[in-house]
Amino acid sequence: PDGTYAADGKYLETMEQHCIPCKTGKYCQGGEYSDDNRCDAGFFCRAGAAIPNDKNMLCPAGFYCEEGSIKPTKCSNGTFSSAGAKSDKDCTSCTIGYYCPEGTTKKIACPEGSYCPLGA
Repeated sequence: PDGTYAADGKYLETMEQHCIPCKTGKYCQGGEYSDDNRCDAGFFCRAGAAIPNDKNMLCPAGFYCEEGSIKPTKCSNGTFSSAGAKSDKDCTSCTIGYYCPEGTTKKIACPEGSYCPLGA
């Protein structure tokens, strides 16, 4: 079934339990595996993915997922994402007066008496 493949592309086994789950970061359709079948940017693919953009594997807020991601990556310190980003460049820079720790989903107001420059 989709999400699995047969070893060496051979269909020698007739029972579904002998199918191999697709590798992380990839998706498999029609019982075949290809290194070119990477999950879409903005998504990550667990083992056994059947499509490149499963809504259950949507990159979460505070993270980015490049094409072929096997797991979400946190947006860097000084940036945030309110929705899953496709690359680190899609994480938004924190504005003056706010700070953004790694993996932040929204900018946080700078504490009174503190200084928070652009990208804090």
